[in-house]
Amino acid sequence: IVSMDLPFAMKRFCTTEGIENLKVASDFRAKAFAKSYGVLQANGPLAGLTARAVFIVNPSGKITYKEIVPEITQEPNYDAVLKAITEASSTSCCGSCHKKTYLNKNLLHKILFFLSTIN
Repeated sequence: IVSMDLPFAMKRFCTTEGIENLKVASDFRAKAFAKSYGVLQANGPLAGLTARAVFIVNPSGKITYKEIVPEITQEPNYDAVLKAITEASSTSCCGSCHKKTYLNKNLLHKILFFLSTIN
C-alpha cells in the first residue's frame, strides 16, 4: 500500500484494524509514486493530493490491474479489485518465498477508504 499519509498514521491504522503482513509506504514528501503512476492531482482545489486509485502488481512486478476512480467521492470496484488480487497472486511457484495476505471485501473497503480519507 502506498499512501500520502505519514508512516506512523498508517501503522496506527493497521494496528487498530488488526491488519498484519501488509507493507505500507509513504509518498508524503516527494510524491514520486503519485507522479510516476499518474495519480497526482495537478490542478484545482485538490491539487497536490492523489486520485483514488488501485494498482495490482503480480509477483513478477507486472501491473495486472489498474483503476483510477474518476471522482474522489466515488469508490473503486471492490469486486474487480478482489478478483484481480486473486488472479495476480495465482502463480505456478511453490509459494514458499512469499506469504499470501488474504483480504475480504470488508477489509479491502476499510483499507481503501482509509487511504482516500488521508489524502
